[in-house]
Amino acid sequence: MRARTNQKLYMARLNLDHWESLLTRNALPVEGEACRESFLFHAVGGYRSLLAEMLDAADIDASADTADQAAIVAEKYGKTVAELSALLQLEETQESWLSALLMKWDGCWLPSATGVVEAASVESIPLKDLSSHTVKFSDVPESYRMIYESLKAMIAWVRSQMVEW
Repeated sequence: MRARTNQKLYMARLNLDHWESLLTRNALPVEGEACRESFLFHAVGGYRSLLAEMLDAADIDASADTADQAAIVAEKYGKTVAELSALLQLEETQESWLSALLMKWDGCWLPSATGVVEAASVESIPLKDLSSHTVKFSDVPESYRMIYESLKAMIAWVRSQMVEW
C-alpha cells in the first residue's frame, strides 16, 4: 500500500509541476484547470491510500474515504488508530490544508469552484502541530504546492507513528 500512496503523491506532483510550467507558456486556461483537477484526483487518492495503509497496519481489512469513516471502521473492529484523531481534526477544521484539499476535490463536481485567498509557508508548520494548523488557500499553483507539501509531511508523520504500532 505504501507504493500506491507514494505513486499517487508522485502523480499529484507531476500535475502540479506541469500546471506551473503552463503559466510560463500562456497556455489555455482549460489546460491549467485540467492539471488542477488531476492534481486533486491524485492528492485525494494519496490521502485515501494513506488511510488504507493505516487501517492495514492495524490489521483491519477495509478502506475509507475520510478519517471519520476510517475511525468508524476501526471502532467496529475494536481497534484504536491514534493518528486518525489528528487527521479527523484536520478534516473538520474548515481552514486546514486537508479540509481545503477535500473541499476543492468536492468542488470539481460543482458547476463552479470558489477560491479563497491568503497562504502561509508550510515550512513554518512544525510536524507535531500539523493537526492544529489552519490556513486559507487560493486557486493558484503556489497554494496547491503548499497543500502538496503538507500532504507529503503528513504522510511522513503518520508513517513515523506507525512504526510504534
